[in-house]
Amino acid sequence: MRASVRTCPRSDTLLPMKSPSPQTIVLVSCAAHKRETPTRAGDLYTSPLFRKARAFAEAHGDRWYILSALHGLLEPERVIPPYNFTLAECSQREREQWAARVRDDLHRIVSPGSRIIILAGALYRAHLERDLPRSGYVVEVPMRGLGIGQQLRFLTATKALPLNRQSSDNRS
Repeated sequence: MRASVRTCPRSDTLLPMKSPSPQTIVLVSCAAHKRETPTRAGDLYTSPLFRKARAFAEAHGDRWYILSALHGLLEPERVIPPYNFTLAECSQREREQWAARVRDDLHRIVSPGSRIIILAGALYRAHLERDLPRSGYVVEVPMRGLGIGQQLRFLTATKALPLNRQSSDNRS
């Protein structure tokens, strides 16, 4: 039986208060490889791509969050059990509902004018990438079009380097 996004639990932890000034927020996609016991979400996902994306987020963002297929916008400190669910299992409508929930959570905690860097595949970013600029956010997808190996190299090379806002927004 397919899990439904509509029944996904809302975060039972309070998201932080909205900062009055624009910030850089990094959104990192969840990953299939996970630890076997409940742990902080930031430590739950164990793939090399997630670990490198996390390091990039910590180096380049004021705050970072995980885009979880099951939990939506997930704070790295929140303790959750492992799960096996991806947006690939959802219909187009369910993915739209998931993205609307993530977008609404972002609106509550991130001021318009903030820079949102998305490190996620097309299924996780499509609706966010379309909707967030309409609300005044600057959205960047620096790894658009890169294969996994290229993404790993990009994250390794740019972890400690400052990002140029213009060149990192690869819109092609």
